[in-house]
Amino acid sequence: MGIINGINQKEKRRLLRKKQTPEEAFVWNMIRGNKTDLKWKRQVSIGVYVADFYCASKKMVIELDGNQHLSPKAKEYGFLRDKFFKMNKIKVIRISNSELNNDPSIVYKRIGNTGA
Repeated sequence: MGIINGINQKEKRRLLRKKQTPEEAFVWNMIRGNKTDLKWKRQVSIGVYVADFYCASKKMVIELDGNQHLSPKAKEYGFLRDKFFKMNKIKVIRISNSELNNDPSIVYKRIGNTGA
């Protein structure tokens, strides 16, 4: 797929990996190294967007939503991202930070519910 990890987003991806949130670090430790029987990458650019986590074999992203995603403007941006991913046949799993903090197993549950 020619829209994955374009060179013009390389610095942004690198910066996001360095400045990951505690929730992103937690999920990365849960899914890295084939712990879900899938190979995941973090901070992958897809078109003009950067997904938190991406599994190429399943064409699936995991997006973590913190408090900054609650504003109307952020919700609209999230809607446009999801629409772009879906237009490119990429499944989107959205997990709020509060869901993750209340039930960490939600990541595995959501991955399993996608038919992965």
